[in-house]
Amino acid sequence: MYTRAAFLLIPAIVFAAPSPVSVQIDNPEAVDVGSYDRARFSLTESFQPLHAASAANEDQVQAALRQRVAGVKNNEATIEIALPTVEVSNESQRNVPERLAFGEWTEWTAWSQCQNGEKSRVRTCVSRRLALRVVCHGESIEIQKCFVSASNNSIPVAKDPWTIEREISGDFRA
Repeated sequence: MYTRAAFLLIPAIVFAAPSPVSVQIDNPEAVDVGSYDRARFSLTESFQPLHAASAANEDQVQAALRQRVAGVKNNEATIEIALPTVEVSNESQRNVPERLAFGEWTEWTAWSQCQNGEKSRVRTCVSRRLALRVVCHGESIEIQKCFVSASNNSIPVAKDPWTIEREISGDFRA
């Protein structure tokens, strides 16, 4: 019975009296609460209880969505940009870049060294005309699988197959 009475008093205390606040800090000596055994904190915002949420099924959501969409007349995204117009003479017209130009590929570069099992080469798309975007058909990079041959001497290779076994076992006797 005592527990029940305490339980009933808690809601009255929460809404009618100041609520207890827990403040956690790293250094307890850094806080000076004065000569009293408690401190008073003022909250920067007033407490507002959350509103109760309601449940909705899919039909209710679709109906609400249809009501909102009904007022929309245009459902396609459009962007309008006013481009500045400039009078140009024939002399300066050569310096104005085109929006798009089809280009040509340069020669492939030499193959790179074999690293991590791959080697690659690249080429560049260029145009003789001044353009904002140059387009070429095909890939600008070519990658091939590769391996380093034993004749390259960059990887030490044992001439005797039992050499590795002796290194693993720690037996270095011949």
